[in-house]
Amino acid sequence: MLQISQDSKDILSKLFIDGDAKTLSTTLSQSLLNSIDRPDDLAAISLNAKYLMNSLMLAMVEMRDKGEILLTPKYILDNLTVERFIELSDRSDFSDETKLELKSFLRLHGYECYKLTTVAEQFGYTKSYWTEYLRQLSKEFLG
Repeated sequence: MLQISQDSKDILSKLFIDGDAKTLSTTLSQSLLNSIDRPDDLAAISLNAKYLMNSLMLAMVEMRDKGEILLTPKYILDNLTVERFIELSDRSDFSDETKLELKSFLRLHGYECYKLTTVAEQFGYTKSYWTEYLRQLSKEFLG
């Protein structure tokens, strides 16, 4: 079971409300690393997992700031699908930086070259780093 410190929860609570995407993504990644109780698992946190969260937070913070969503760990978890990434990457109202990051992440997973099932498989592997952590955060935040 993951152990999320009270300090991490306090910091994240504020960031979900008004933090910028980079700080929120970095804090989530660091909190994930800090919550792992087996040192062997630290090596398993890939750069792709951090890249996924960075790309997603850029989009979700823009949506939060436009009043479209209430950004919570549960919302992130519920929208952590390759189909949602594709949908978000096609939005014309996002900043150029956000669109570029989403499209780059998808390209990294072969979106322009392979069938969607292949991309979804690669995406699922990267997503797996976040699933348990976001579930635990959702319980903690009741979001």
